[in-house]
Amino acid sequence: MVLLTTWYLINMTRINLTPQGSRHHLLSDASNSEAETLPLIPSPSGAPGVIFGQQKYQQSPSIDFSNLQLSDSISHSATGEETPPAPNSASPAPQLFQFNGADEPLPSIEPSNNLLSPSSSAPAISSPVSFSFEPTSRATHAKPHSSQPTFRLTSVEFGDRNTPVSPSGLSEKLGHVRLHSAEPGAGVPRYVSPQAQRPRSHSSLPTRRQASPLAPRHVVEDEQPPDADFYKPAFQQALQDAKALMSGLVKVLGSGEPHLEEGAAMQKFYQKAKELAGFQPRSRRIVAFVGDSGVGKSSVLNSLLDCDNFARSSDGGTACTCVATEYHYHNSNQLRLEAEIFNEQELQTRLEELVEAYQDYETLQADPGDEEDEEKANARERRRTAEQTFNAMFTGRFDSLDFILQDPKGTIVERMMTWASHSLQRLREIGIDQTFDTADECSERLTSFTSEQLGSEEDDFPLWPYIRKVCVYLKAHVLSQGLILVDLPGLRDLSATRRNATERCLLQCDDIMVVCHRDRATIDAGVESIFQLAKKAKLSSVGIICTKSDHNNAQEAERDWKGEKAHEIGNRITAVKNAKRVLETVKTRMAELHEVGDADLVEEERTELLRLVGESMFLSGSVARHKFELSRYISTIRNQEVISKLKETYKQHAPEGDIDVFCVSNNYYKQGRSARAPAQAAKVDALSWLNLSGILSLRKHCLGLIADSQYRLARRYMVNEIPQLASSLKLWVQAGSGTLDQEQKRAIHRIVDNIDQRLQTNDGYLSRIARELDDEFNLLPLRDGQRLQRWSKGAYFASQVWRTWHFQTYAAFCRNYGRHATKATGWVHLDWNEEAMSDMIKDLEEPWERFVDKIDGVCKIKYEEVQSGFEEALALLNELSGEKRELLSGSIEAIEDVLERCQDQLMVALGDLKLDFDKELGMLHTDALSSIGTSIFCKAMEETYHKAMRESGSGSDARRKSIVEGRLKDETIFRNLNTEFKSRFKQLTAKLQSDMRETFLIHVKEVKDRLNLVRDDNVDIESERDVEFREQVSRKLEDAAVEIRRIQGMV
Repeated sequence: MVLLTTWYLINMTRINLTPQGSRHHLLSDASNSEAETLPLIPSPSGAPGVIFGQQKYQQSPSIDFSNLQLSDSISHSATGEETPPAPNSASPAPQLFQFNGADEPLPSIEPSNNLLSPSSSAPAISSPVSFSFEPTSRATHAKPHSSQPTFRLTSVEFGDRNTPVSPSGLSEKLGHVRLHSAEPGAGVPRYVSPQAQRPRSHSSLPTRRQASPLAPRHVVEDEQPPDADFYKPAFQQALQDAKALMSGLVKVLGSGEPHLEEGAAMQKFYQKAKELAGFQPRSRRIVAFVGDSGVGKSSVLNSLLDCDNFARSSDGGTACTCVATEYHYHNSNQLRLEAEIFNEQELQTRLEELVEAYQDYETLQADPGDEEDEEKANARERRRTAEQTFNAMFTGRFDSLDFILQDPKGTIVERMMTWASHSLQRLREIGIDQTFDTADECSERLTSFTSEQLGSEEDDFPLWPYIRKVCVYLKAHVLSQGLILVDLPGLRDLSATRRNATERCLLQCDDIMVVCHRDRATIDAGVESIFQLAKKAKLSSVGIICTKSDHNNAQEAERDWKGEKAHEIGNRITAVKNAKRVLETVKTRMAELHEVGDADLVEEERTELLRLVGESMFLSGSVARHKFELSRYISTIRNQEVISKLKETYKQHAPEGDIDVFCVSNNYYKQGRSARAPAQAAKVDALSWLNLSGILSLRKHCLGLIADSQYRLARRYMVNEIPQLASSLKLWVQAGSGTLDQEQKRAIHRIVDNIDQRLQTNDGYLSRIARELDDEFNLLPLRDGQRLQRWSKGAYFASQVWRTWHFQTYAAFCRNYGRHATKATGWVHLDWNEEAMSDMIKDLEEPWERFVDKIDGVCKIKYEEVQSGFEEALALLNELSGEKRELLSGSIEAIEDVLERCQDQLMVALGDLKLDFDKELGMLHTDALSSIGTSIFCKAMEETYHKAMRESGSGSDARRKSIVEGRLKDETIFRNLNTEFKSRFKQLTAKLQSDMRETFLIHVKEVKDRLNLVRDDNVDIESERDVEFREQVSRKLEDAAVEIRRIQGMV
């Protein structure tokens, strides 16, 4: 039995025992006559392991019987001798015995030990199984010079040797394997295991060089879809039917000659039908992952993308994300990197910040008592970053950085920009976008783009100081529907440039996921900073991801929890200890028997050792399963506690009082993705680890974020786009039908011309929308002189409160651009900029709300005017009446349908443009009337804070306060803010008007092209040329009309 177990562990497939000439062999698949056979060779005395051919395999902790099968093709005589098959006779088909299924938990070894916890559901054992082998005779059958003993299966017994065993009952009874050897001198096989994956051979059967995985690898694409209308079976069926309908239409339209003619109407229809047949409801939604350094953002993204170690973090746990990294989908097995570099102005701003950081540290050193420990540490880290960046960018340009402390900032930055210009030009010339065949190659290059490290051998200089953003294009399921995942530095990053870049990106993203450690989630300052930004910027779609949910200490958990939960944890700890104790007892006895040596073991000891081998395998699996259940229980209750506290803490930031919180473990996910070997599968199946990791739930949530927009796109496709093509084709068919005389044609042409002219006048309505919106903006009280004075006085009065603060606290706020928390403030986060703007914000809050309502009203009127134009155009069809209308009813109905479909699509397109405008307007409101770091007010105050920072020495405190107060009481800061506010609003309205007019003209042209099917003689000729083809198209349209109605009924 050990030999049978050994071979199974190595090959993980069906095992059949069958006679092969002079010796017994293991056959990998009895159904294949060409299968390679492996002789069973006991290990030499004293050498642990079992040898197959020349390959030795070592110890394994467990065994999985999920697909194990035994052949009953060995016959026995009354004396126990083998009866060989008759020569040239057909061998009977082997009878196969099926063991435990892979999805059934393996039972514990001895029921009396009571190893299972009270919550375990593993079955009890009623009767152990005994397999007996005995060596075959070497003298009669062995080949010359062969010294390899061979074995045969002599019996399979359950408990009592008199218990009858039937093949059908074997799988039900098997719970424990006892192994016996019938010959003392045969040697004792030990544990075996496939220690390493061997390369696959070209044969489809397992061999010594080939391992066949038992459990199939988890398929990400087969995971449960989100609970959304788009994924409902009926909707998905309707979508597939609609695409199939278009595929059928493509075949019909491509069966004739007209679609091959350049410029022909049918060619356009054919191309449109192909486009609709390949429809994919891919939308675009950006999800940002943001958090402090080292919390695991990159690891979470690796798991979501199902790419191990793709986005890397450093060995020390610090962040490797110094630029925004976007992950996009593309349908290729290759991976592509595209990088955006700084322009000259952006690079100059970055260098100015670094020079100031280097100089500021020296200022702090000059006043050693003028900073707190955290401030000093942050300043030192900012200087280290500056020094590292300068050395990377300007290698060989200087012997030391002392010149930064000696020369003015402007002179230093100008000199550095001269040095950097060569590198920028070089990057523009050679480009840095690359394509890779493997994820490892792409990951290595990505690290050189996004991490503060030395340049790679293929680069003339380090690239990361010049890169603003990196886009990665790869084939990942979570991206396949249009999601864009963005890895961002945290808002508490020491680099102001990176903080500002993160802030701007968050404002543009559709969803934000804040990443933090689970055990610190409820007090994580990084999480709080994101929600503070969300509050100021009125961002509602913010969720939390808690990492490291696998960090669980069972003893601490038992002490921390009380009552039933503590009792349950204790029971599970005891179950693990009991299983370990029994396993150690078995291993100790095995070690004692091994020390004796195989040659000195008596028959009873050999029997005992063989039994212990099987017991230790199953006990190892039992220990692993109990450990898993303990981890799962602790993780679950701890996750639930953290999720509940976070939801309560941040509920005011969610529109419906509930935020999405996920607890994930990348280690559990890795373990589940790698759980394919039989020993692992026997302990805990892969899906259990994956579910426990929380990554599957998070991936499902991310896909659900885009499901609503996919639903809208797919519904528009089935309800509007397909019927519109059908209506246009109907006009093409009627154009060549010959049912209209010249007078009737002239009548329909006249109506079509009138419709065309009427639609063109609608453009005038949209051409005035920018002016009307600008007029509404001018009514806001932004340029009221009295208000400007009041706002300036309010800002100055606020600064008088700060003047009373201790000089160290005041200086700390200046170094942090007016936003900070210190011991003096009770560690409460305060914002000078918000306090300085408070009067302005209060005065404009209600007027802004009224202004937004007026914008909606203006746009609504424009929509109604456009709709009215279409309705008037449709009314022109009513000019025909009586017999003439009846004769033209087919054409009129088709024209009506075309107009209505185009109208619907135009209104949807205009609505989408208004949504984009609203989002941009919201960002403008945040920039103008909030105190986020990149707002207009805060950017205007940056130079003031920089100037105050550089003050040092005697009287520096008074000079700092004078600088800040002087700037705040100057009305120009608010006057300039209002000017930029208005200028940017005018840019938005001009763009809205331009986009709306362009969209309107595109749709009107589409209507005109459809109407030309009625009045263009070339279309008549094209349609009349091939009567059979036209009739075929007509029949297809009749069938399609029925199918379209059925599909629309489903959605």
